[in-house]
Amino acid sequence: MQWKEVNIAVAPRATDAVALLLYECGSNGAVIHDEETDECGRIRITAYFPSQPHIEKEINNKLQVLATGENLSLAIAWQPQVADETEWLYTWQQYFHATDVTRRCRIIPAWEVNTAEKNEINIIVDPGRAFGSGLHETTAMCIRLLEKYVRSEQQVWDIGTGTGILAIAAAKYGAAAVKAVDIDEASVQQAVKNVQRNDVAAQVQVERGDLLQNLTPPKNGVDLVVANLVTDPVVRLLAGVHRFIKKGGHLIVSGIIDTRIEEVYAAVKRYGFIVREEKKSNGWYALYLQQEE
Repeated sequence: MQWKEVNIAVAPRATDAVALLLYECGSNGAVIHDEETDECGRIRITAYFPSQPHIEKEINNKLQVLATGENLSLAIAWQPQVADETEWLYTWQQYFHATDVTRRCRIIPAWEVNTAEKNEINIIVDPGRAFGSGLHETTAMCIRLLEKYVRSEQQVWDIGTGTGILAIAAAKYGAAAVKAVDIDEASVQQAVKNVQRNDVAAQVQVERGDLLQNLTPPKNGVDLVVANLVTDPVVRLLAGVHRFIKKGGHLIVSGIIDTRIEEVYAAVKRYGFIVREEKKSNGWYALYLQQEE
């Protein structure tokens, strides 16, 4: 199968939001070139779409809506040639390497597992065509909070799991049981493979779902929910997650752009949560919340 390539220059604070939008529009592979900036300080994102009529116009329109809402400057360039699937899969591998997220935890791509130096906690990931290598600030902040707060007896849910990184991290930090949910079937399939690859299948259950829809609250409530999303889904999650978390339970949310953090603070207060810790990195927030008892 052949693919159209698009390159987008965007402010660093919005790379994850743009990459997620591209994914939701049908991208089957994306690379964030963190080491490259243009004369305006923007980072380039390369994404690939099935070669279909009108795809360029549709994606351009959605990017412009995002740019207007977030007050972003975008530079969009479509390549006239198409890329073969094996070419962009190989390109992705060039930009994803073993990375230390904390002093204990290292993310290791599956193609480097035999050569990378290993830490106490190793999360081996093959993104496949799913979204998320684990190297973005939002994911890294979630892992740091999981490392600090996961306890051995806890039940943890990972909402919007992507490639399963946060669910795997929770299991490796000792959670008794982890449920991982994602709306995209490709992500679910890849998360299952990564869970098996990391030998945590006994702890982690992966299923398809849209946020909390179709999930049944456990009898005693979930101890901790983690969700690395973007602002609007985070607010939606806050509105309904109290039915699933035990009294005094905890929630980690990330993927929040700094320009919209006040909206999230307002929702946190409105829906009965307290901010216990917050992290910020390159214009992105992660919050560790506790439900009021």
